[in-house]
Amino acid sequence: MQDAAYLHAMNLLARIVFILSCVFIFGSSASSQTAHLQFVHNSADTSLQTIDIWVGNTKLVDDLVFQTASAPIAITAGALTEIRVMQANSEDTITPILLWSDSLQDSSFHQLALSGLASATGYSHFEPLNFVDLGDIRQNSQAFDDTDIKFYNGITDFDLITVMETKLGLGNIITDLGYGQYSAYSSLSTFNYRFVLQDTSSEIQGEFDLNLVSQNLTDSALTLIMSGFANSEENNNGAPMALIGVLPGGATISFDKSMGEMQLIHNSADPTLDEMDIYVDDVLILNDLLFRQASGYLSFPSGKAMNLAFAPANSSSSAEAFFTQNIALEAETPYVAIAAGNQSGSPSPETSFSIFLKKSRKAAQLSNQCDVLFFHGASDAGPVRVNETKALSNELFSSTDFGAFHAYSSLPLTDYKLDLILENDNSVFETYDFTLSQLNFQGEAITLMTSGFVDTSSFIGSEEMSLWLARSSSGLMLEVDLTVGTQELKNPNWKVYPQPANNELNIISEQSLDKLRVYNLQGKLLLERTVNGTSYLLNTSFLSPGAYILVSENNNTVNKLLFQVTY
Repeated sequence: MQDAAYLHAMNLLARIVFILSCVFIFGSSASSQTAHLQFVHNSADTSLQTIDIWVGNTKLVDDLVFQTASAPIAITAGALTEIRVMQANSEDTITPILLWSDSLQDSSFHQLALSGLASATGYSHFEPLNFVDLGDIRQNSQAFDDTDIKFYNGITDFDLITVMETKLGLGNIITDLGYGQYSAYSSLSTFNYRFVLQDTSSEIQGEFDLNLVSQNLTDSALTLIMSGFANSEENNNGAPMALIGVLPGGATISFDKSMGEMQLIHNSADPTLDEMDIYVDDVLILNDLLFRQASGYLSFPSGKAMNLAFAPANSSSSAEAFFTQNIALEAETPYVAIAAGNQSGSPSPETSFSIFLKKSRKAAQLSNQCDVLFFHGASDAGPVRVNETKALSNELFSSTDFGAFHAYSSLPLTDYKLDLILENDNSVFETYDFTLSQLNFQGEAITLMTSGFVDTSSFIGSEEMSLWLARSSSGLMLEVDLTVGTQELKNPNWKVYPQPANNELNIISEQSLDKLRVYNLQGKLLLERTVNGTSYLLNTSFLSPGAYILVSENNNTVNKLLFQVTY
């Protein structure tokens, strides 16, 4: 709000200065007219990040940065005006980058937008460097409580732009605005808008949030300049597309891109994919994501399709990806994206590695419940369903195919018993204790999924199918049958007590233990100990009250147990 207040104050001050200067000039000389120029640096040429502007032999603008504007400058109208664009820190005008001249006959306020490119090398579409006179510029809105907006297409590789408003459902605001063209003013009530930029095929090239209220733009007039490149990677990796608002006083506002959110979960049980690297538009976003590990919710620009690429761990670039997929997110919408299926071992097309995308929830709709989204990610299981036999005595998730989601179920925080049923023969594959009362998931939204293989002989070193869950925060997934209390899991020959622990936890195994690790429920490693014995007394006094995961290793066998600490 301080930035918005500052912009408003500067705009008001510029208006006062402009009015006083006009009064002074016209009062002192009735025979001459004065034009006011404002220079906007909109050339995305990567060699012109900063420029100087000279009028005649006078440097009027020093070190004008790309996507900024100068304050209004008064000049005498009517005479031929020669404007020279120079590299920053220029001392003379001997070798100008651009020489532009105009008589500027009237006494209007002119915005001159420097657009185009100084060189064609490395750019997908060349438009020569030039000034575009954006016509008479308003000092404020014509109607009370409005914001007046003039649109200018200054993107060299985006020929025709249609601007659609989608947040309030206003539809098209501007249609087919060509490069170098500007529109008449549109008078909009001062609200918060979302402007979507589309090409001639109606493909979205960018979405932007114009929060006119929070930017304190009531009663203002601004020029909305479409700037940068639609495809920066094809244009010397220049500036990406942006919307820049230019106020008459010289202040500029870079409007934020609209964003969606996505959680990425590694649930491919293919043992050749224990870890993966994930790229978005060739940028590494997740390094060495483990099998049964989830990211938190990550923010990405919405609307425009982005390329999601999966590569082996320790990859050097997205060129090594074994799978890619284009996806587009809706603004202000969370998604869960689950990697599942098999990349190796001649998988069938139906169970090949893929990314499965679903609109999701970051929190439960009711603060005293837990919302559970179900996903079937075991590629060789056929369709499955989940019945609850303890608290609800009813079907919880109906028949679900591999790679499909079942809608959310909102569950009270009690204890459940889940039967995972194979639809092909209607058999109970396994029964699980789902102890929501003890997992501290109040108000959370989680994703429950099948993970692993029914037949592990198909993939050497693969994991047997079970039910696992991922929280909306980042971390390792939790196996559903991890219940609070002394619980015998994969290895019935180790015990942990007392439950809950106070200051100490006894760990006893019939076989020698190599290592012990303690994680929090977000998957963060809190403690690691080398044991080399059959028993260990774990000091838990450093842990805050709550639930934790204990992991033991013995000759490459991993066992996991959920334990609780209280004081």
